[in-house]
Parts: sequence; structure tokens; C-alpha cells
Amino acid sequence: MGIFGLVTGFLLGLVLREAGFSRPAAIRDMLALRDLHLVKILLTGVGTAVVLVYTTTDLVFLQPFVKPLHWGVLIGGVLFGGGLAAAGYCPGTALIAVGEKRGEGMLVFAAGLMGVLLYAALYPGLPIALGSGGVRVTVYSMFALPQGVVALVAGLGTWVLSIILTRFG
Repeated sequence: MGIFGLVTGFLLGLVLREAGFSRPAAIRDMLALRDLHLVKILLTGVGTAVVLVYTTTDLVFLQPFVKPLHWGVLIGGVLFGGGLAAAGYCPGTALIAVGEKRGEGMLVFAAGLMGVLLYAALYPGLPIALGSGGVRVTVYSMFALPQGVVALVAGLGTWVLSIILTRFG
């Protein structure tokens, strides 16, 4: 499993780099909806991943885990998203930039590592409300539908949106 993850991660990194995800300006333009090139690639990738993961969970070793929704997840998501938008990098694209020996990518990677270490150090003293409990919320549980059906609809929806953006965007 470790080698599989290493190989697929390396291949994904190559694809992301060639697509332009390693350029912070391109990420910021995507988030500001000034350039839809990366949005289309992202939608296609997410649609494909959703269909593959959620329709094959019974056939392969993948078992998705739904993180419970609580204040810690919401606050962390806002911090993570704000950092992504400000830096123009996500963890994967920061690693690509490190491989390209780009200074800002190395800085973002170092800042992310410091954030992980800080969280690990502070975790024992965090209020329980920030790090436990919560409810597992999924689209298929909200609508009482099989996860495979929701995955197919979501996957097809993202592919259709990608095609629409390609034709009209």
C-alpha cells in the first residue's frame, strides 16, 4: 500500500505540475474565477475520483472515512482555505514547488509543517468542543440514498459543469 501511494502521489504531482497547479498566480486566478482552466481540470479530477472511490468501496481496499462535523473542523477549514487563497498553494502543490526549488513553495511547506507541529503540541489542551464529538454528515445520509447513486450523480454533475465551462467559459 505504501509503494502504491508513493507511485500514485508522484504521478499526480507530475500531472498537477504540467496542468499549472504549481503556479501560485494560477491558483489565485482560479479562486478569483479569472481563469477557469484549472477549475475545469479540478472538476474533471474530482468527478472521476468521486465515482471511482464511492462506487468501488466494496470491491477494493478503499474505505472512505467521514470526519465528524464540529467547531474544530470548521475553524480548521477556514484557516486552511484562507492560507490556500493567500499563498496560492495547497499542500500538494507546495510539495511540487519544493521539488522545483521555488522559495515561496518552500516557505509555504515550512509554514504548513510548523502549523502541524503547533497543532500537535496544543492538541492536549484544546477544549473538547474543538476536537471531538460532532456528527457525520454526508449527502447520501441526508437524502437517504445509496452512496453509489450520489457518487454517480455528483461525478456526472462535475463532468457536465466542466464541459459547460469548456464550451462557454
